Amino acid sequence: MHNLQEVFERINLINSEDERRLVDPETGTSLPQEVLYSKRMTHWLNVLAPNASDELRVAVFAQHIARFKHPRKTYPEGRTGYLKWKAALLQIHAETTAAILEEMKFPNEFIARVSRLLKKQGLGRDPETQILEDCACLVFIEMFYMDFAPTQGREKMIDIVQKTLRRMSESAKEHAMKLPAAVHVAKLLESSSA
Repeated sequence: MHNLQEVFERINLINSEDERRLVDPETGTSLPQEVLYSKRMTHWLNVLAPNASDELRVAVFAQHIARFKHPRKTYPEGRTGYLKWKAALLQIHAETTAAILEEMKFPNEFIARVSRLLKKQGLGRDPETQILEDCACLVFIEMFYMDFAPTQGREKMIDIVQKTLRRMSESAKEHAMKLPAAVHVAKLLESSSA
């Protein structure tokens, strides 16, 4: 039996190097941003899929592993640069997590499955990939939306919100609409259809 808690601790050890800090809404303590991100991802996984597989649990926790080492500004401005950055991150997250699992002697099938999930393979067809995406969208709306929205133009933000909601399952959307940012999201969408 492999120790998932040790996997999570190793991921947290890497993410604890993130100098950006955020306040944990549950405890009021300051944590490295990516440590808190993993914690909130796991929270939403427990809400959406409390009986999730171990592979999905690892992928959800590792969704942003070492992301702070590869900031957006290291890629060109514009949509093309953004898409290259996102594609590179999927590969980095999968490879970094696979290295941990290999060192801990997890089975090859387990590692391959976690890697496929982290690369978002099968999105739209694979229910577990959808759950991973749902968790990521919920954490974005919960933790980052209100700070991010003012940095974008209104039209761009409408596009981002619409794309985010399109990527989410109906269950995840229901949870999103109960978050504090939902009021802003609803007003933005109302103004886009006016």
